[in-house]
Amino acid sequence: MKKLSLVLLITICFLPGLRAGQKVRLQFRVPEVINGDTVKALNYTNPNLKKIFQTIYKKINTNISTDTVYNLFIPKTVKQIDDDVLHSRFFSSIDSVIVDENNPNFSSQLGILYDKHKTALLYCPPYKVGEVIFPSTLKELNAYSFLGCAFVTSLILNDSVKINNIVSLRFCKKLSRLEVSANSPYYSSLDGVLYNKEQTKAICFPLDMQNDIHIPSTIKEIERLFPVVEMEESIISYGKNITIYIPSTVKIVHDNAFKGCEATIKIPRENSIQTIGDGAFAETKIDSITLDSIKYIGHSAFYKSSLKSVVITSDSLKTIWIAAFRDCSNLTSITLPKSDALIVWEALASPFQVLTVGWHKPFKTSKKDYVFGKTDLSQCTLRVPKGTRRAYRKAPVWKDFGHIVEVE
Repeated sequence: MKKLSLVLLITICFLPGLRAGQKVRLQFRVPEVINGDTVKALNYTNPNLKKIFQTIYKKINTNISTDTVYNLFIPKTVKQIDDDVLHSRFFSSIDSVIVDENNPNFSSQLGILYDKHKTALLYCPPYKVGEVIFPSTLKELNAYSFLGCAFVTSLILNDSVKINNIVSLRFCKKLSRLEVSANSPYYSSLDGVLYNKEQTKAICFPLDMQNDIHIPSTIKEIERLFPVVEMEESIISYGKNITIYIPSTVKIVHDNAFKGCEATIKIPRENSIQTIGDGAFAETKIDSITLDSIKYIGHSAFYKSSLKSVVITSDSLKTIWIAAFRDCSNLTSITLPKSDALIVWEALASPFQVLTVGWHKPFKTSKKDYVFGKTDLSQCTLRVPKGTRRAYRKAPVWKDFGHIVEVE
């Protein structure tokens, strides 16, 4: 059997202006031919190619210092590249990709891998550092375009690109700025934040925002703003040390919009919020909120938030869903309107001190409904409309409040 040749897949050269031993650049060159066979695909089906990948990985982990930078060279013969190869451990420390200009299927620009005509971004190397400027031809990003890209700090979008899912940016933990051309038919940007073209929807906040965010007064809807997938909120820090100011014009805060965000969130006393989606403000820093127009509060909407007081005056309120205000350890006061709202399992399960209700007849509930969870109602004060104290003192669950007082 002919011995596999690794002729020189790894080329070493010193970076200009640096002294020997200070920083080196390594280039991993995928060969055009291995043992007489043309390399047409980067995948794991070719055992000889897999040996090359393993050699690269060993070089990275045993012989390369943290001061070394390196790139991947793809020859003109390669027509197919499997995602599981590019995103494997073998290429986990690449900072740039270079494609032979004669390759018929792929191209590269500023170290990033694209299709031949640069309409799709296929792979941004994990060690790509700093700003990424998209080519004018780019039209799409896939869910893993930026997998592992923890050092990209800003993205400059062109006129034609469309981000189908902001979760594709969740790996950019150092991203602090998003900018888009004024000619984009899809987006606009302001202070590093991405909005829709008309600036009626907030679409994406970079994970590493450094300055306070004043959402424009034209915004009516807030989507899930930080590109974090479910179950990652507890392990990724984002929005830290900044304040986000929500304008009074916002009507809808969608599911998980701010979930897990470490920013301080400010909502004006006079606001237009009608819908708060599931988990919208869960585990956030929000001091108090007054809701004059609210119709729906979703599942775990304020779960484990830092809320101290909630005042709901809207008689249009229809639902306070499961665990909406559960485990808000700082919550001391809740005020509910006289609307006949549906309040369900553990919706008010927090250690509040005072609950004010507007119902002239006690809201029908029972212990099995578990609206208050494990809250010790004997330590709480219930404020009820004038002339209704006796009815509340006889009603199931409500009678368990330690103090029931009438208010005008």
